[in-house]
Amino acid sequence: MELSGISVFQLASRRLDWLAQRQSVIARNIANADTPDFKARDVEPFSALVDRGRSPGLARTHPAHITGSMTGTAARLATPGWDVSINGNDVVLEEQSLKAAEVAEAFQLATMVYKRGHDLLGLALTSK
Repeated sequence: MELSGISVFQLASRRLDWLAQRQSVIARNIANADTPDFKARDVEPFSALVDRGRSPGLARTHPAHITGSMTGTAARLATPGWDVSINGNDVVLEEQSLKAAEVAEAFQLATMVYKRGHDLLGLALTSK
């Protein structure tokens, strides 16, 4: 049985993909915390992706383009953070740590929703 056709599984899967991409962007920000003139990035909110009905990743702007995968990032410059250092870097490790904790919490929620949906589906199929 293909679970991706059921909306709760599809939405949870898209959310997990988005969270993985956001965690990657946050990790890149942290890795460049001492790079001069580096500007922190973030991905667009998940609600914007849902509203447009597309998956995170590269946008397909022409019918001849090959569809993008999760390897491409939809990262954009983050809104100005807490502080900018003398060397022009605006990555604040505390802010990035809070974002990483938000991602971890949201990941746990999305995996729980996926698991509960799977459990309910299994229960419905085995009930008489």
